[in-house]
Amino acid sequence: MEKSQTPIIDSIEKYLKEANFRFHTPGHRGGKNISKKIRRLKAFEWDITEVEGVGNLFIEQGPIYLSELKTAQIYNVQRTLFFTQGSSRAIHTALLAIAKKTKRILIPRNAHSSVINGLIISGLDPVWYNAKIDQNSFFEPFDVNEVVSLIEENKDIKAVFVQNPTYEGLSGDIKALAKYCQNNGIILIVDEAHGAHWVISDKLPISATKVNSDIIIQSPHKTLPAFTGAAYLHINNDKMIEPCIQSRRIIHSTSPSYLTLASLDSMNYYLVFEAEKLYEELRNISDNIVSLAKKLNNIEVIKNENNFDYTKINLKFCVKKQKVSDIFLKYGIIIEKWSGNIALFLLTPSVSPDEINCLTKALDEVSKLKYYITQNEKNKEN
Repeated sequence: MEKSQTPIIDSIEKYLKEANFRFHTPGHRGGKNISKKIRRLKAFEWDITEVEGVGNLFIEQGPIYLSELKTAQIYNVQRTLFFTQGSSRAIHTALLAIAKKTKRILIPRNAHSSVINGLIISGLDPVWYNAKIDQNSFFEPFDVNEVVSLIEENKDIKAVFVQNPTYEGLSGDIKALAKYCQNNGIILIVDEAHGAHWVISDKLPISATKVNSDIIIQSPHKTLPAFTGAAYLHINNDKMIEPCIQSRRIIHSTSPSYLTLASLDSMNYYLVFEAEKLYEELRNISDNIVSLAKKLNNIEVIKNENNFDYTKINLKFCVKKQKVSDIFLKYGIIIEKWSGNIALFLLTPSVSPDEINCLTKALDEVSKLKYYITQNEKNKEN
């Protein structure tokens, strides 16, 4: 059998045939949730480079710079830098910039791999702190008391890195941590990759941008309708603006994607004129899905009422995971990820009634499966 010459295209086309309901990143949901400012996009026509008139990512003037300033205004920060290579590059930039100010930094042991690479690039000396795991094997949010205690024990730590929110949507007390760091001259870097949408609604956890954290990294492509790779680095410390700008020149490619830059630009319109209403509707959809799941057999809703992001729904199934997965695939439902028997559904706006109906049928079918006793339950019985 002759091997395909285009395996990537083939795999994407297969996915498109199967995926009717996208419960995963990116937040544009296959184009269903894009801002009207970018709906006329034609990929190959818009894929340009730094020709005259369209700006340059590394020059403090022109349309890219002006768009960054507008984004900073929306998020109420001193400066925002755009990235088209994901939050990983923004994290590398932040750590390299921090290395100009200090050598020791507090880092969680469950930090993203980009943080480890950033430590290598920057030469920073990490002091590690443990990330607690809850009864569902999820990482818990950072513990302010633990972070403060470690700083008090290590007086040479002048920078702290926290991951907030967790992948599953839980947030720590970022307001208390930011206040402590401000009062003690500690630079606070927040990996808020999954929280770029938090500024939209006060029904969502508070964003680190609202409590004057020094540096906040976000991945708008995860939860907002931006292209994959779109990232923000927000700065709320005037002494860190120039080091971050200089570090981006070192870290980022000199060939940024203008398609991704255009999608970041469209976020300014989306956040100001479109998002609030969409997220009000989305909360109602989330509540309805949760209410439905709570009534069904074989399903448990994993939810912490405090500091929880309603756009992330975690459902635990008391039946064999493969059977549930098969039902989802049958209905064309693609989730964000599995953690054991817990499925993470990522909600972004523009979920249609047909899609909700599709999910309802799938969950109802799951509820009729034969109950499966887990190994943990067997151990309890014994």
